[in-house]
Amino acid sequence: MSEDVRRATPEFKPVYDRLAVDSRGHVWRGNPPEDVAGDRLWQVLDSAGELVGEFVLPKDLALQVITADHAYGVRRTASGERVVV
Repeated sequence: MSEDVRRATPEFKPVYDRLAVDSRGHVWRGNPPEDVAGDRLWQVLDSAGELVGEFVLPKDLALQVITADHAYGVRRTASGERVVV
């Protein structure tokens, strides 16, 4: 590995890279994918910081609205169209 690449590679990676709050006040924390092709692990925490649940979503799904019972996001198709999921 060249010295330039070594300097450009961070020593530490973030624990999470997405945050959202739903209508109940739960925090949704999106963890970065382990690799470029990977999916994103989402963890839901209550107001005390306790884990309520976790699930995996495609990393290209951009969550837009989170309510008490539903989450809605947008993805792009191969042709570039936006699709609500």
